[in-house]
Amino acid sequence: MGKKRSLIKSFLFSHHRRSSTNEVKLTVEQNSALASLARYAQQQLSISSLSHSTLTAILESSAWDTHVAINELEDYHEANNGLLFPPPRIDSDTILLGSENDGNTSCYIDSLLFAMFIGLSSFDPLLTYDIPDEFESQQRLQTLLRFFVNKFRRGHLIKAEAIRCLRKALQVSNWRGCDEDGEWTQEDVGELFMFITETFELPYLPFQIRLFHGAERDTDDDRVMTDRILSISVPEDHSAKLENLLLDHFYDNIITGLKRQVGKDRSSLQQQKKNERKQSTSKSVYNREKKKEEYDDNISCTSSDGDELSITKGEIEHDEGIRKEGQIEVTAWQVLELLPFYSGMNEQGNAIETQTPQSFPDWHLMLPIVLNRYRYDQRGNSHKINTLIDIPPQIEFNRFVNRNTDYPICGTCGRRVECVMRLQSAVCHKGNSVHAGHYIAYAKSSNSINDNNSNNNSNITNHQENDNDNEICNNSLSYLDDLDPTKRIRTIIGQHGTVRAELARDAYMLFYELVKLCNHDRTTPSYNNSDIKGSQGVVFDETGVTISKDVEHLTLDTRATPPITRVTNHN
Repeated sequence: MGKKRSLIKSFLFSHHRRSSTNEVKLTVEQNSALASLARYAQQQLSISSLSHSTLTAILESSAWDTHVAINELEDYHEANNGLLFPPPRIDSDTILLGSENDGNTSCYIDSLLFAMFIGLSSFDPLLTYDIPDEFESQQRLQTLLRFFVNKFRRGHLIKAEAIRCLRKALQVSNWRGCDEDGEWTQEDVGELFMFITETFELPYLPFQIRLFHGAERDTDDDRVMTDRILSISVPEDHSAKLENLLLDHFYDNIITGLKRQVGKDRSSLQQQKKNERKQSTSKSVYNREKKKEEYDDNISCTSSDGDELSITKGEIEHDEGIRKEGQIEVTAWQVLELLPFYSGMNEQGNAIETQTPQSFPDWHLMLPIVLNRYRYDQRGNSHKINTLIDIPPQIEFNRFVNRNTDYPICGTCGRRVECVMRLQSAVCHKGNSVHAGHYIAYAKSSNSINDNNSNNNSNITNHQENDNDNEICNNSLSYLDDLDPTKRIRTIIGQHGTVRAELARDAYMLFYELVKLCNHDRTTPSYNNSDIKGSQGVVFDETGVTISKDVEHLTLDTRATPPITRVTNHN
Protein backbone atom coordinates (compact mmCIF):
# COMPACT_ATOMS: atom_id res chain seq x y z
CA MET A 1 0.00 0.00 0.00
CA GLY A 2 2.91 2.32 0.71
CA LYS A 3 4.14 2.08 -2.85
CA LYS A 4 0.73 2.95 -4.26
CA ARG A 5 0.25 5.94 -1.99
CA SER A 6 3.74 7.20 -2.74
CA LEU A 7 3.14 7.02 -6.48
CA ILE A 8 -0.26 8.64 -6.32
CA LYS A 9 0.84 11.34 -3.91
CA SER A 10 3.71 12.26 -6.22
CA PHE A 11 1.27 12.49 -9.12
CA LEU A 12 -1.37 14.44 -7.19
CA PHE A 13 0.94 17.26 -6.26
CA SER A 14 2.81 17.38 -9.55
CA HIS A 15 0.77 20.27 -10.95
CA HIS A 16 1.50 22.34 -7.84
CA ARG A 17 5.28 22.21 -8.28
CA ARG A 18 6.69 25.58 -9.20
CA SER A 19 8.37 25.63 -12.58
CA SER A 20 10.42 28.76 -11.93
CA THR A 21 13.91 28.37 -10.48
CA ASN A 22 13.93 31.95 -9.25
CA GLU A 23 13.07 32.20 -5.58
CA VAL A 24 10.61 34.94 -4.76
CA LYS A 25 11.06 36.62 -1.42
CA LEU A 26 7.99 36.00 0.72
CA THR A 27 6.37 38.46 3.07
CA VAL A 28 6.06 37.85 6.80
CA GLU A 29 2.37 36.93 6.36
CA GLN A 30 3.18 34.51 3.55
CA ASN A 31 5.91 32.81 5.58
CA SER A 32 3.46 32.47 8.45
CA ALA A 33 0.86 30.90 6.15
CA LEU A 34 3.50 28.55 4.76
CA ALA A 35 4.50 27.42 8.25
CA SER A 36 0.85 26.92 9.24
CA LEU A 37 0.13 24.78 6.18
CA ALA A 38 3.25 22.64 6.69
CA ARG A 39 2.36 22.14 10.36
CA TYR A 40 -1.23 21.18 9.54
CA ALA A 41 -0.08 18.71 6.87
CA GLN A 42 2.28 16.98 9.29
CA GLN A 43 0.16 17.01 12.46
CA GLN A 44 -3.33 16.47 11.05
CA LEU A 45 -2.70 14.52 7.85
CA SER A 46 0.65 12.85 8.62
CA ILE A 47 2.12 14.29 5.42
CA SER A 48 5.72 15.32 5.84
CA SER A 49 7.07 14.72 2.34
CA LEU A 50 5.88 17.95 0.71
CA SER A 51 8.62 20.29 -0.41
CA HIS A 52 8.76 24.00 0.33
CA SER A 53 8.04 24.82 -3.33
CA THR A 54 4.99 22.52 -3.43
CA LEU A 55 3.49 24.07 -0.30
CA THR A 56 4.19 27.52 -1.70
CA ALA A 57 2.51 26.63 -5.00
CA ILE A 58 -0.60 25.34 -3.17
CA LEU A 59 -0.85 28.61 -1.27
CA GLU A 60 -0.26 30.65 -4.41
CA SER A 61 -3.09 28.84 -6.21
CA SER A 62 -5.28 29.53 -3.16
CA ALA A 63 -4.47 33.27 -3.22
CA TRP A 64 -2.52 32.76 0.04
CA ASP A 65 -5.75 31.90 1.85
CA THR A 66 -4.72 29.33 4.46
CA HIS A 67 -8.27 28.01 4.85
CA VAL A 68 -8.62 27.37 1.10
CA ALA A 69 -5.16 25.77 0.97
CA ILE A 70 -6.04 23.45 3.87
CA ASN A 71 -9.23 22.40 2.05
CA GLU A 72 -7.14 21.64 -1.03
CA LEU A 73 -4.70 19.59 1.02
CA GLU A 74 -7.52 17.68 2.71
CA ASP A 75 -9.17 16.95 -0.63
CA TYR A 76 -5.93 15.45 -1.93
CA HIS A 77 -5.42 13.44 1.24
CA GLU A 78 -8.95 12.02 1.32
CA ALA A 79 -8.93 11.08 -2.36
CA ASN A 80 -5.52 9.49 -1.90
CA ASN A 81 -6.89 7.35 0.94
CA GLY A 82 -9.90 6.13 -1.04
CA LEU A 83 -12.55 8.31 0.62
CA LEU A 84 -15.57 9.36 -1.41
CA PHE A 85 -18.08 11.79 0.07
CA PRO A 86 -21.82 11.17 -0.46
CA PRO A 87 -23.88 13.46 -2.69
CA PRO A 88 -25.00 16.67 -0.98
CA ARG A 89 -28.61 16.90 0.15
CA ILE A 90 -30.80 19.88 -0.60
CA ASP A 91 -31.44 20.43 3.11
CA SER A 92 -27.72 20.92 3.76
CA ASP A 93 -25.93 24.27 3.90
CA THR A 94 -23.40 23.23 1.25
CA ILE A 95 -22.95 25.80 -1.51
CA LEU A 96 -21.78 24.07 -4.67
CA LEU A 97 -19.09 25.99 -6.55
CA GLY A 98 -18.53 23.66 -9.50
CA SER A 99 -15.49 23.72 -11.75
CA GLU A 100 -13.63 26.22 -13.86
CA ASN A 101 -13.52 25.65 -17.59
CA ASP A 102 -10.05 24.75 -18.81
CA GLY A 103 -9.32 26.52 -22.09
CA ASN A 104 -12.98 26.48 -23.20
CA THR A 105 -12.68 22.76 -23.93
CA SER A 106 -13.33 20.93 -20.64
CA CYS A 107 -17.11 21.36 -20.34
CA TYR A 108 -17.64 17.80 -21.60
CA ILE A 109 -15.69 16.47 -18.59
CA ASP A 110 -17.33 18.78 -16.06
CA SER A 111 -20.89 18.16 -17.26
CA LEU A 112 -20.55 14.37 -17.45
CA LEU A 113 -19.07 14.01 -13.95
CA PHE A 114 -21.71 16.40 -12.62
CA ALA A 115 -24.52 14.33 -14.16
CA MET A 116 -23.04 11.03 -12.95
CA PHE A 117 -22.09 11.99 -9.40
CA ILE A 118 -23.59 15.21 -8.01
CA GLY A 119 -26.99 13.69 -7.19
CA LEU A 120 -26.34 9.99 -7.78
CA SER A 121 -24.36 7.39 -5.88
CA SER A 122 -25.10 4.58 -8.35
CA PHE A 123 -21.71 4.95 -10.07
CA ASP A 124 -19.69 5.42 -6.85
CA PRO A 125 -18.33 1.83 -6.76
CA LEU A 126 -16.34 2.60 -9.92
CA LEU A 127 -14.24 5.01 -7.85
CA THR A 128 -13.92 3.05 -4.61
CA TYR A 129 -12.76 -0.48 -5.43
CA ASP A 130 -9.11 -1.36 -4.88
CA ILE A 131 -6.92 -1.45 -7.99
CA PRO A 132 -3.72 -3.56 -7.91
CA ASP A 133 -0.38 -1.74 -7.92
CA GLU A 134 0.59 -2.98 -11.38
CA PHE A 135 -2.17 -0.81 -12.91
CA GLU A 136 -0.57 2.47 -11.90
CA SER A 137 -2.21 4.70 -14.54
CA GLN A 138 -5.63 3.34 -13.64
CA GLN A 139 -4.94 3.97 -9.94
CA ARG A 140 -4.00 7.56 -10.66
CA LEU A 141 -7.06 8.19 -12.81
CA GLN A 142 -9.38 6.70 -10.19
CA THR A 143 -7.81 8.83 -7.44
CA LEU A 144 -8.10 12.03 -9.46
CA LEU A 145 -11.73 11.24 -10.28
CA ARG A 146 -12.38 10.79 -6.54
CA PHE A 147 -10.65 14.11 -5.93
CA PHE A 148 -12.79 15.77 -8.60
CA VAL A 149 -16.08 14.28 -7.33
CA ASN A 150 -15.29 15.05 -3.68
CA LYS A 151 -14.68 18.70 -4.50
CA PHE A 152 -17.92 18.79 -6.48
CA ARG A 153 -19.90 17.30 -3.60
CA ARG A 154 -18.24 19.26 -0.78
CA GLY A 155 -18.72 22.61 -2.47
CA HIS A 156 -15.03 23.27 -3.17
CA LEU A 157 -14.12 25.02 -6.40
CA ILE A 158 -12.27 22.84 -8.92
CA LYS A 159 -9.53 24.93 -10.47
CA ALA A 160 -8.53 24.71 -14.13
CA GLU A 161 -5.09 23.36 -13.20
CA ALA A 162 -6.73 20.41 -11.40
CA ILE A 163 -8.78 19.72 -14.53
CA ARG A 164 -5.58 19.70 -16.60
CA CYS A 165 -4.14 17.19 -14.16
CA LEU A 166 -7.21 14.97 -14.67
CA ARG A 167 -6.90 15.33 -18.44
CA LYS A 168 -3.29 14.15 -18.29
CA ALA A 169 -4.36 11.11 -16.28
CA LEU A 170 -7.07 10.35 -18.85
CA GLN A 171 -4.50 10.70 -21.63
CA VAL A 172 -2.05 8.32 -19.91
CA SER A 173 -4.93 5.83 -19.64
CA ASN A 174 -5.37 5.97 -23.46
CA TRP A 175 -8.07 8.62 -23.73
CA ARG A 176 -7.12 10.92 -26.61
CA GLY A 177 -8.45 14.34 -25.51
CA CYS A 178 -6.04 16.38 -27.66
CA ASP A 179 -5.23 17.13 -31.28
CA GLU A 180 -2.14 16.28 -33.32
CA ASP A 181 -0.33 19.30 -31.89
CA GLY A 182 -0.99 18.19 -28.32
CA GLU A 183 -3.59 20.90 -27.67
CA TRP A 184 -6.52 19.93 -25.46
CA THR A 185 -9.76 19.45 -27.41
CA GLN A 186 -13.42 19.07 -26.62
CA GLU A 187 -14.68 15.52 -27.03
CA ASP A 188 -17.93 13.58 -27.17
CA VAL A 189 -19.45 13.23 -23.68
CA GLY A 190 -20.98 9.87 -24.64
CA GLU A 191 -17.59 8.49 -25.67
CA LEU A 192 -16.05 9.70 -22.41
CA PHE A 193 -18.78 7.89 -20.47
CA MET A 194 -18.02 4.68 -22.36
CA PHE A 195 -14.29 5.11 -21.72
CA ILE A 196 -14.72 5.63 -17.96
CA THR A 197 -17.20 2.79 -17.53
CA GLU A 198 -15.06 0.41 -19.57
CA THR A 199 -11.88 1.39 -17.71
CA PHE A 200 -13.46 0.77 -14.30
CA GLU A 201 -15.69 -2.11 -15.46
CA LEU A 202 -19.25 -1.00 -14.93
CA PRO A 203 -21.45 -4.14 -15.15
CA TYR A 204 -23.40 -4.61 -18.35
CA LEU A 205 -27.06 -4.04 -19.14
CA PRO A 206 -28.34 -7.24 -20.80
CA PHE A 207 -30.91 -7.13 -23.60
CA GLN A 208 -32.66 -10.13 -25.09
CA ILE A 209 -32.85 -10.12 -28.88
CA ARG A 210 -35.59 -12.18 -30.54
CA LEU A 211 -35.92 -12.62 -34.28
CA PHE A 212 -39.24 -13.57 -35.87
CA HIS A 213 -39.52 -14.80 -39.46
CA GLY A 214 -41.16 -17.54 -41.49
CA ALA A 215 -38.09 -19.74 -41.71
CA GLU A 216 -36.77 -22.52 -39.51
CA ARG A 217 -35.88 -21.45 -35.98
CA ASP A 218 -32.18 -20.94 -35.30
CA THR A 219 -30.25 -20.70 -32.03
CA ASP A 220 -29.28 -17.14 -32.97
CA ASP A 221 -32.95 -16.15 -33.04
CA ASP A 222 -32.95 -16.01 -29.23
CA ARG A 223 -29.81 -14.47 -27.81
CA VAL A 224 -28.57 -11.90 -25.33
CA MET A 225 -26.53 -8.82 -26.12
CA THR A 226 -25.01 -6.47 -23.55
CA ASP A 227 -24.21 -2.79 -23.49
CA ARG A 228 -23.63 0.03 -21.03
CA ILE A 229 -25.57 2.68 -22.89
CA LEU A 230 -28.65 2.87 -25.08
CA SER A 231 -28.08 4.77 -28.32
CA ILE A 232 -31.34 6.13 -29.77
CA SER A 233 -31.77 7.53 -33.28
CA VAL A 234 -33.38 10.95 -33.66
CA PRO A 235 -35.61 11.62 -36.70
CA GLU A 236 -34.67 14.56 -38.89
CA ASP A 237 -38.08 15.37 -40.38
CA HIS A 238 -40.50 15.41 -37.43
CA SER A 239 -40.67 15.97 -33.70
CA ALA A 240 -41.13 12.98 -31.42
CA LYS A 241 -41.57 11.77 -27.89
CA LEU A 242 -38.85 9.76 -26.22
CA GLU A 243 -41.33 6.95 -25.49
CA ASN A 244 -42.03 6.57 -29.22
CA LEU A 245 -38.33 6.58 -30.06
CA LEU A 246 -37.88 3.81 -27.51
CA LEU A 247 -40.72 1.84 -29.11
CA ASP A 248 -39.00 2.21 -32.48
CA HIS A 249 -35.69 1.10 -31.01
CA PHE A 250 -37.10 -1.91 -29.17
CA TYR A 251 -39.90 -3.09 -31.49
CA ASP A 252 -39.61 -1.54 -34.95
CA ASN A 253 -36.49 -3.10 -36.41
CA ILE A 254 -36.51 -5.08 -39.65
CA ILE A 255 -33.45 -7.22 -40.36
CA THR A 256 -32.75 -8.10 -44.00
CA GLY A 257 -30.27 -10.47 -45.55
CA LEU A 258 -30.55 -12.95 -42.67
CA LYS A 259 -29.42 -16.48 -43.55
CA ARG A 260 -31.93 -19.12 -42.42
CA GLN A 261 -33.13 -22.52 -43.57
CA VAL A 262 -36.59 -22.49 -45.15
CA GLY A 263 -38.63 -25.62 -45.85
CA LYS A 264 -40.65 -26.06 -49.02
CA ASP A 265 -43.92 -25.70 -47.14
CA ARG A 266 -42.76 -22.40 -45.67
CA SER A 267 -41.46 -20.63 -48.75
CA SER A 268 -44.83 -19.10 -49.65
CA LEU A 269 -45.38 -18.01 -46.05
CA GLN A 270 -41.96 -16.36 -45.99
CA GLN A 271 -42.72 -14.45 -49.20
CA GLN A 272 -46.05 -13.31 -47.75
CA LYS A 273 -44.39 -12.00 -44.58
CA LYS A 274 -41.67 -10.33 -46.64
CA ASN A 275 -44.33 -8.42 -48.58
CA GLU A 276 -46.07 -7.45 -45.34
CA ARG A 277 -42.81 -6.02 -43.99
CA LYS A 278 -42.34 -3.89 -47.11
CA GLN A 279 -45.82 -2.42 -46.67
CA SER A 280 -45.13 -1.48 -43.03
CA THR A 281 -43.51 1.91 -43.54
CA SER A 282 -45.65 4.09 -41.27
CA LYS A 283 -43.98 5.34 -38.10
CA SER A 284 -47.20 6.35 -36.39
CA VAL A 285 -47.88 5.69 -32.74
CA TYR A 286 -50.71 3.34 -33.78
CA ASN A 287 -48.37 1.07 -35.73
CA ARG A 288 -45.79 1.06 -32.94
CA GLU A 289 -48.38 0.00 -30.38
CA LYS A 290 -49.86 -2.51 -32.82
CA LYS A 291 -46.49 -4.21 -33.25
CA LYS A 292 -46.07 -4.35 -29.50
CA GLU A 293 -49.55 -5.87 -29.10
CA GLU A 294 -48.83 -8.42 -31.82
CA TYR A 295 -45.70 -9.46 -29.99
CA ASP A 296 -47.48 -9.70 -26.64
CA ASP A 297 -50.67 -11.42 -27.83
CA ASN A 298 -49.85 -13.51 -30.88
CA ILE A 299 -46.23 -14.63 -30.48
CA SER A 300 -45.46 -17.16 -27.79
CA CYS A 301 -42.24 -16.52 -25.91
CA THR A 302 -40.49 -19.77 -26.62
CA SER A 303 -36.94 -20.81 -27.16
CA SER A 304 -35.76 -22.29 -30.44
CA ASP A 305 -36.67 -25.80 -29.30
CA GLY A 306 -40.23 -24.78 -28.42
CA ASP A 307 -39.89 -24.70 -24.63
CA GLU A 308 -41.04 -21.73 -22.56
CA LEU A 309 -38.08 -19.45 -21.98
CA SER A 310 -37.47 -18.08 -18.49
CA ILE A 311 -34.49 -15.83 -17.89
CA THR A 312 -33.00 -15.17 -14.47
CA LYS A 313 -29.95 -13.29 -13.31
CA GLY A 314 -26.78 -15.33 -13.69
CA GLU A 315 -28.02 -17.38 -16.65
CA ILE A 316 -26.62 -15.23 -19.44
CA GLU A 317 -24.31 -17.32 -21.59
CA HIS A 318 -22.51 -16.80 -24.87
CA ASP A 319 -24.11 -18.92 -27.60
CA GLU A 320 -22.40 -19.64 -30.92
CA GLY A 321 -24.99 -19.86 -33.69
CA ILE A 322 -25.20 -23.10 -35.61
CA ARG A 323 -24.93 -22.43 -39.34
CA LYS A 324 -26.76 -24.92 -41.53
CA GLU A 325 -26.38 -25.80 -45.15
CA GLY A 326 -29.10 -24.88 -47.62
CA GLN A 327 -29.86 -21.48 -46.11
CA ILE A 328 -31.41 -18.56 -47.99
CA GLU A 329 -31.79 -14.88 -47.19
CA VAL A 330 -34.90 -14.00 -45.19
CA THR A 331 -36.33 -10.87 -43.59
CA ALA A 332 -36.93 -10.85 -39.83
CA TRP A 333 -38.66 -8.67 -37.27
CA GLN A 334 -36.29 -7.96 -34.37
CA VAL A 335 -37.59 -7.44 -30.84
CA LEU A 336 -35.30 -6.05 -28.15
CA GLU A 337 -36.14 -6.24 -24.43
CA LEU A 338 -34.26 -5.24 -21.31
CA LEU A 339 -33.41 -7.85 -18.72
CA PRO A 340 -33.83 -5.77 -15.53
CA PHE A 341 -30.61 -6.59 -13.75
CA TYR A 342 -26.89 -5.99 -14.12
CA SER A 343 -24.77 -8.68 -15.75
CA GLY A 344 -21.15 -9.43 -14.90
CA MET A 345 -20.53 -11.03 -18.31
CA ASN A 346 -20.96 -9.88 -21.88
CA GLU A 347 -22.05 -11.93 -24.89
CA GLN A 348 -18.43 -12.77 -25.75
CA GLY A 349 -18.05 -14.47 -22.38
CA ASN A 350 -15.78 -11.79 -20.89
CA ALA A 351 -16.40 -11.57 -17.16
CA ILE A 352 -16.07 -8.55 -14.87
CA GLU A 353 -13.99 -9.50 -11.85
CA THR A 354 -13.41 -6.15 -10.14
CA GLN A 355 -17.03 -5.43 -9.15
CA THR A 356 -19.40 -7.38 -6.90
CA PRO A 357 -23.20 -7.77 -7.12
CA GLN A 358 -23.46 -5.88 -3.83
CA SER A 359 -21.77 -2.86 -5.41
CA PHE A 360 -24.34 -2.63 -8.20
CA PRO A 361 -27.67 -3.89 -6.84
CA ASP A 362 -30.60 -4.19 -9.19
CA TRP A 363 -32.58 -1.49 -7.38
CA HIS A 364 -29.92 1.03 -8.46
CA LEU A 365 -30.20 0.04 -12.12
CA MET A 366 -29.28 3.02 -14.29
CA LEU A 367 -30.17 3.25 -17.96
CA PRO A 368 -27.96 5.83 -19.73
CA ILE A 369 -29.40 7.01 -23.04
CA VAL A 370 -27.64 8.93 -25.81
CA LEU A 371 -29.76 10.75 -28.38
CA ASN A 372 -27.98 10.67 -31.71
CA ARG A 373 -28.57 14.33 -32.58
CA TYR A 374 -25.62 14.63 -34.96
CA ARG A 375 -25.08 13.42 -38.51
CA TYR A 376 -22.01 13.66 -40.73
CA ASP A 377 -21.88 14.86 -44.32
CA GLN A 378 -19.64 13.55 -47.09
CA ARG A 379 -16.83 15.85 -45.99
CA GLY A 380 -16.90 14.50 -42.46
CA ASN A 381 -18.47 17.61 -40.96
CA SER A 382 -21.12 17.07 -38.30
CA HIS A 383 -24.49 18.78 -38.26
CA LYS A 384 -26.95 18.89 -35.41
CA ILE A 385 -30.41 17.43 -35.90
CA ASN A 386 -32.58 20.15 -34.40
CA THR A 387 -35.61 17.93 -33.91
CA LEU A 388 -37.51 18.60 -30.69
CA ILE A 389 -37.75 15.48 -28.51
CA ASP A 390 -40.07 15.42 -25.51
CA ILE A 391 -38.06 14.14 -22.52
CA PRO A 392 -40.50 13.17 -19.75
CA PRO A 393 -39.45 12.97 -16.09
CA GLN A 394 -41.04 9.53 -15.89
CA ILE A 395 -41.70 6.71 -18.36
CA GLU A 396 -43.74 3.56 -17.78
CA PHE A 397 -41.23 0.90 -18.76
CA ASN A 398 -42.99 -2.46 -18.37
CA ARG A 399 -43.45 -2.81 -22.12
CA PHE A 400 -39.67 -2.62 -22.65
CA VAL A 401 -38.76 -5.19 -19.99
CA ASN A 402 -38.56 -8.90 -20.76
CA ARG A 403 -41.71 -10.48 -19.36
CA ASN A 404 -40.08 -13.84 -18.65
CA THR A 405 -37.71 -12.49 -16.01
CA ASP A 406 -38.49 -13.11 -12.35
CA TYR A 407 -40.68 -10.22 -11.24
CA PRO A 408 -41.07 -9.29 -7.57
CA ILE A 409 -44.56 -9.37 -6.10
CA CYS A 410 -45.84 -6.59 -3.84
CA GLY A 411 -46.49 -7.97 -0.36
CA THR A 412 -49.27 -5.43 0.22
CA CYS A 413 -51.53 -6.05 -2.77
CA GLY A 414 -50.07 -9.25 -4.26
CA ARG A 415 -49.61 -7.71 -7.70
CA ARG A 416 -46.55 -7.69 -9.89
CA VAL A 417 -44.68 -4.45 -9.51
CA GLU A 418 -44.44 -1.83 -12.21
CA CYS A 419 -41.16 -0.83 -13.85
CA VAL A 420 -40.83 2.94 -14.17
CA MET A 421 -37.91 4.96 -15.53
CA ARG A 422 -37.26 8.21 -13.69
CA LEU A 423 -35.01 10.90 -15.06
CA GLN A 424 -32.19 11.68 -12.62
CA SER A 425 -29.83 13.84 -14.67
CA ALA A 426 -29.14 15.03 -18.19
CA VAL A 427 -26.33 16.52 -20.27
CA CYS A 428 -27.32 19.05 -22.93
CA HIS A 429 -25.20 20.20 -25.84
CA LYS A 430 -25.45 23.50 -27.66
CA GLY A 431 -23.69 23.66 -31.00
CA ASN A 432 -23.36 21.91 -34.36
CA SER A 433 -20.71 19.38 -33.33
CA VAL A 434 -20.06 17.29 -30.24
CA HIS A 435 -16.43 18.41 -30.57
CA ALA A 436 -17.37 22.09 -30.37
CA GLY A 437 -20.18 24.14 -28.86
CA HIS A 438 -20.88 23.87 -25.15
CA TYR A 439 -22.08 21.20 -22.69
CA ILE A 440 -24.24 21.94 -19.64
CA ALA A 441 -25.91 19.56 -17.18
CA TYR A 442 -28.97 19.18 -14.96
CA ALA A 443 -29.35 16.85 -11.98
CA LYS A 444 -32.09 16.10 -9.50
CA SER A 445 -31.25 16.63 -5.84
CA SER A 446 -30.04 13.56 -3.98
CA ASN A 447 -32.94 13.36 -1.51
CA SER A 448 -35.83 13.42 -3.94
CA ILE A 449 -38.81 11.11 -3.53
CA ASN A 450 -37.69 7.48 -3.82
CA ASP A 451 -34.13 8.62 -3.21
CA ASN A 452 -31.99 6.50 -5.50
CA ASN A 453 -29.07 6.93 -3.11
CA SER A 454 -30.84 5.12 -0.32
CA ASN A 455 -29.10 1.98 0.84
CA ASN A 456 -32.44 0.49 1.86
CA ASN A 457 -32.37 -3.16 0.82
CA SER A 458 -35.71 -4.23 2.27
CA ASN A 459 -38.22 -5.84 -0.05
CA ILE A 460 -40.85 -3.13 0.39
CA THR A 461 -40.34 0.48 1.35
CA ASN A 462 -43.23 2.77 2.26
CA HIS A 463 -42.78 6.46 1.46
CA GLN A 464 -45.05 8.79 3.43
CA GLU A 465 -43.50 12.22 2.93
CA ASN A 466 -45.78 15.17 3.57
CA ASP A 467 -46.99 17.36 0.75
CA ASN A 468 -44.50 20.15 1.47
CA ASP A 469 -41.56 17.76 1.31
CA ASN A 470 -42.92 16.29 -1.91
CA GLU A 471 -43.22 19.73 -3.46
CA ILE A 472 -39.71 20.76 -2.45
CA CYS A 473 -38.06 17.54 -3.59
CA ASN A 474 -39.93 17.32 -6.85
CA ASN A 475 -39.10 20.90 -7.82
CA SER A 476 -35.40 21.07 -6.93
CA LEU A 477 -32.72 20.76 -9.58
CA SER A 478 -29.05 21.59 -9.81
CA TYR A 479 -27.78 23.20 -13.01
CA LEU A 480 -24.13 23.35 -14.11
CA ASP A 481 -22.65 25.79 -16.60
CA ASP A 482 -18.88 26.01 -16.14
CA LEU A 483 -18.68 29.08 -18.39
CA ASP A 484 -20.79 31.17 -16.03
CA PRO A 485 -18.22 33.00 -13.86
CA THR A 486 -20.86 34.48 -11.55
CA LYS A 487 -22.36 31.17 -10.45
CA ARG A 488 -21.38 27.91 -12.12
CA ILE A 489 -23.94 25.80 -10.22
CA ARG A 490 -27.44 27.09 -9.65
CA THR A 491 -30.40 25.58 -7.82
CA ILE A 492 -33.69 25.69 -9.70
CA ILE A 493 -36.77 25.50 -7.47
CA GLY A 494 -40.43 25.73 -8.41
CA GLN A 495 -40.02 26.58 -12.10
CA HIS A 496 -42.08 24.77 -14.75
CA GLY A 497 -41.36 24.73 -18.45
CA THR A 498 -37.84 25.94 -19.00
CA VAL A 499 -35.75 22.80 -18.51
CA ARG A 500 -38.33 20.61 -20.23
CA ALA A 501 -38.10 22.84 -23.28
CA GLU A 502 -34.31 22.98 -23.14
CA LEU A 503 -34.15 19.21 -22.92
CA ALA A 504 -36.45 19.00 -25.94
CA ARG A 505 -33.99 21.10 -27.96
CA ASP A 506 -30.57 20.11 -26.65
CA ALA A 507 -30.67 16.92 -24.53
CA TYR A 508 -27.82 14.66 -25.61
CA MET A 509 -27.26 12.21 -22.75
CA LEU A 510 -29.91 11.14 -20.23
CA PHE A 511 -29.55 9.15 -17.03
CA TYR A 512 -32.73 7.30 -16.15
CA GLU A 513 -33.11 5.10 -13.08
CA LEU A 514 -35.22 1.95 -13.40
CA VAL A 515 -37.49 1.91 -10.34
CA LYS A 516 -39.77 -0.97 -9.37
CA LEU A 517 -42.99 0.40 -7.92
CA CYS A 518 -46.40 -0.66 -6.73
CA ASN A 519 -49.06 2.01 -6.45
CA HIS A 520 -51.74 -0.43 -5.21
CA ASP A 521 -55.08 1.08 -6.22
CA ARG A 522 -53.48 4.19 -7.68
CA THR A 523 -52.38 4.43 -11.28
CA THR A 524 -48.96 5.65 -12.30
CA PRO A 525 -49.22 9.26 -13.53
CA SER A 526 -49.12 9.58 -17.28
CA TYR A 527 -47.75 12.54 -19.16
CA ASN A 528 -49.97 13.17 -22.15
CA ASN A 529 -50.44 16.07 -24.49
CA SER A 530 -52.78 17.90 -22.14
CA ASP A 531 -50.20 17.70 -19.34
CA ILE A 532 -47.51 19.12 -21.56
CA LYS A 533 -49.66 21.93 -22.91
CA GLY A 534 -50.73 23.08 -19.50
CA SER A 535 -47.61 24.65 -18.06
CA GLN A 536 -44.48 23.54 -19.82
CA GLY A 537 -44.63 25.90 -22.78
CA VAL A 538 -43.95 22.96 -25.10
CA VAL A 539 -46.74 21.49 -27.25
CA PHE A 540 -46.18 18.00 -28.67
CA ASP A 541 -48.39 16.31 -31.24
CA GLU A 542 -47.98 13.74 -33.97
CA THR A 543 -46.85 16.26 -36.58
CA GLY A 544 -44.68 18.77 -34.80
CA VAL A 545 -43.51 20.51 -31.67
CA THR A 546 -43.60 24.19 -30.88
CA ILE A 547 -42.07 26.10 -28.00
CA SER A 548 -44.03 28.99 -26.58
CA LYS A 549 -42.42 32.39 -27.14
CA ASP A 550 -42.76 33.33 -23.49
CA VAL A 551 -40.45 30.50 -22.45
CA GLU A 552 -37.01 32.06 -22.32
CA HIS A 553 -35.00 30.17 -19.76
CA LEU A 554 -35.58 26.45 -19.63
CA THR A 555 -36.96 23.67 -16.24
CA LEU A 556 -37.59 20.07 -15.83
CA ASP A 557 -41.18 19.06 -15.26
CA THR A 558 -40.96 17.55 -11.80
CA ARG A 559 -44.59 17.54 -10.74
CA ALA A 560 -45.44 15.69 -7.56
CA THR A 561 -46.58 12.09 -7.75
CA PRO A 562 -48.84 10.33 -5.22
CA PRO A 563 -47.22 8.41 -2.34
CA ILE A 564 -46.06 5.01 -3.54
CA THR A 565 -44.57 1.78 -2.25
CA ARG A 566 -41.18 0.94 -3.63
CA VAL A 567 -40.41 -2.72 -4.19
CA THR A 568 -37.01 -4.21 -4.89
CA ASN A 569 -36.11 -7.71 -5.94
CA HIS A 570 -33.05 -9.49 -4.61
CA ASN A 571 -31.58 -12.50 -6.31
